[in-house]
Order: sequence, then C-alpha cells, then structure tokens
Amino acid sequence: MTKTINAAIVVYSILCIGLGVEAYIAKQSLPSLMGGGGIGVLELVSLFVWTKNPRAGRIMSLLVALGGMGRFIKPFFSEGKIYPAGVMVIASLVLIGLLLAGHMQAMQAKRENPSA
Repeated sequence: MTKTINAAIVVYSILCIGLGVEAYIAKQSLPSLMGGGGIGVLELVSLFVWTKNPRAGRIMSLLVALGGMGRFIKPFFSEGKIYPAGVMVIASLVLIGLLLAGHMQAMQAKRENPSA
C-alpha cells in the first residue's frame, strides 16, 4: 500500500503543478501557477517528511489534499465546472481515500501485532 500511496502523491503533485502551469500559460494566471505549484511542491515535501516521520508526512499530505479540494469544491458543485475544478476534486478525493485506507490498514496491523 505504501508504494501505491507514494505513487499517488507523485501523480497528484504533477497534476497540480501541470494545471497551475497550464492556467498560467492559457490565462496569464499567476495565482493559479503559485497555487498549483505550491500544492504540488508541498505534496512532494510530504514524501520527504514521510521518510523521517511517516505519520507527519501522511498527515501533511492529507491536509494539503484537503486544501486543494477545498479550493475547487465550490466551482465544481455550484457551477458544474468539470475542468479543472472537477479534476482536482476527484484527484483530491482519490488521494484522500488512499491515505485513509493506508491509515486503516496500518492501524489494523498494529492491533493484530501490538508489539511491533
């Protein structure tokens, strides 16, 4: 599960950075570039944090994904914008789901083997 979550974080990071760059090129939107780039870089930083402190890295990744989803959830539901709002909401939900599934799996393993 760890490799899957790490891969999902990398894909999510690339998606965020890519959408930020695309918005900057298409609409000269510096806030989109900074926001998408910031979210992408923070997700990558969470992978480095994870190598030293797994819990902190995963919590950081979860909070960044929640923030990314929070930015796009209103345009997605109220205006029905599929791109980029819907893409970001769905990608964030997938990452959040994987992070929560990884947490539940780790807690189950901890309950089954309390000495580890």
